Amino acid sequence: YLDANAETVITDKIQTLVPTVVKQNVDAYFETNKQKFDEMITAKLNEKLNTITVTEKVVPSSRINDLFPRLMQLNLPGQEKPVLSDTRDVILFEFMDYQCGFCKRFFSSVQHIKNTNDKVQVKYIEFPILGDMSVYAANVALALSEQGLYEKAHEALMAMNERVTPQSVVNVVIGLGADLEQLKQSTQNPMYMEVLRTNVTTGQTMGITGTPHAVIISLDSNDAIVGEEIGGYVNAETLAQIIEKYQND
Repeated sequence: YLDANAETVITDKIQTLVPTVVKQNVDAYFETNKQKFDEMITAKLNEKLNTITVTEKVVPSSRINDLFPRLMQLNLPGQEKPVLSDTRDVILFEFMDYQCGFCKRFFSSVQHIKNTNDKVQVKYIEFPILGDMSVYAANVALALSEQGLYEKAHEALMAMNERVTPQSVVNVVIGLGADLEQLKQSTQNPMYMEVLRTNVTTGQTMGITGTPHAVIISLDSNDAIVGEEIGGYVNAETLAQIIEKYQND
């Protein structure tokens, strides 16, 4: 038999303990099944992305002459310096972020161009504006340029279906066969963080506030700089049509 005071004490104790026990159990369950949750969330996000109708924002740029020298001055570790010539007559600069879902969709459009049109130079501009993990992944990708793996790292990170975390990025690095000790030293090189800061500052002064954002540059028959900006995702067919307008016969 319990008197009223004892019942109150026990009830209060239970109310104090139950949330703690429940939270501990929930935390343990979440930690055990973290990868499964990540995969479920990523699958749902991809499913949602595939149902979204994206408005294609393609506008002729009257400011290409202003953008061109800024873009050409950017340091792009692991990539050949862009140049306009008779054999490579279009440059596609892409501002991108590894945590951007639409960048991942645009990646397939860009890859189609790379695989089907050898007169287009594609230059990736690391533009990590979506948080610390974006900066982390971009820094790792740039650091891998010292092992000749920048473009492979870029492609692998863009093709990655899971959430960007230190572990998922490391998994990509291991899959590339990179030297982890060398990479650890390379990521400490302040040059790469300076590249990222310059990219973000340049993009912001150009009025770029989101990703993906592409700038297409070419020369017309009078050797004048011409081109367009593409703000957002466009499919491979649309991107090819835009580029075709600037191809020299």
